[in-house]
Amino acid sequence: MSISTNGIVAAVLKDEVSPKVMCYDSTGNILVENKVSAAKDGYPVEIALSNDGTTLIVSYLHVQSGALASNVVYYNFGDAGREEKNNQVAGESYTGQIVPSAFFMDDETSVLVGESGFYIYEGTDKPKLKKEVKFDTEIKSVYHTEKYIGFVLKAKDKKGYEICLYNQKGQRTMSKKFQGDYAHVKMVGETVMMYDGVNCCIAVIVMAIFVISICNGYRKGFFRLCVSFAATIFTVILVSILTPHVGEAIMKWTSVDEVIEKNCMEIFAPAEIAEKEDVSLQEQIQTIEQAELPEFFKQILL
Repeated sequence: MSISTNGIVAAVLKDEVSPKVMCYDSTGNILVENKVSAAKDGYPVEIALSNDGTTLIVSYLHVQSGALASNVVYYNFGDAGREEKNNQVAGESYTGQIVPSAFFMDDETSVLVGESGFYIYEGTDKPKLKKEVKFDTEIKSVYHTEKYIGFVLKAKDKKGYEICLYNQKGQRTMSKKFQGDYAHVKMVGETVMMYDGVNCCIAVIVMAIFVISICNGYRKGFFRLCVSFAATIFTVILVSILTPHVGEAIMKWTSVDEVIEKNCMEIFAPAEIAEKEDVSLQEQIQTIEQAELPEFFKQILL
């Protein structure tokens, strides 16, 4: 069964004579009823409906020259298929292999998965083969999103598996080997999840989207924030280093120390001592000790 984004449902129904491919709208009305001749067409093993519900892929399994083969047909129920026999706008026979999986990635891109590789088709009015990719090892699982086609392949050395991703152009974007058992695999966003109902293995995939995220962060001010923080740290270190040297230079090359001492004596010394031109060191110390000053200030003056 396959469901489009607008609620159209496609399904293969079995009866006593032969299977039928049926399409229903969102209210249950029959849109398409296609009786299948098993002897002529084969048996439908997979169906996929486009997002708008106008294009249907059906993979038929049949026997050809004593060997299993697949016949994949594209049906278009819009204007493009109206003048075609049985609304069939494209078809391809794959001799010697089964095509058990088909799906649409977006409105124009569809994918067929065989036993030894996959095929990317472009268009819905007259679908054309865009890319063919072959594997030299067995496919264990298939999963996909709107951007990526994913596979779990058996490792060539028969030890573990290889998980890989392809984009819509059929280019491999990621490959990683792993060991372990699983029953199901799916992809959500940039994360591939493999699980068996009890254990769950999450493989976080770092791809081009990671670089894009970094660029977005840069535009949003992350880089400027880092520069500002670094500048603050540099300023604190610079001030800590230069402050003692600046203080020594002021004391050495200016008369600030003498001015402060003179003003303090004028303010706090008794009038009779302040009028004296020559005051002994002992008298200065005694005067400072007797003055009503904070202890830390007395220590500085002494």
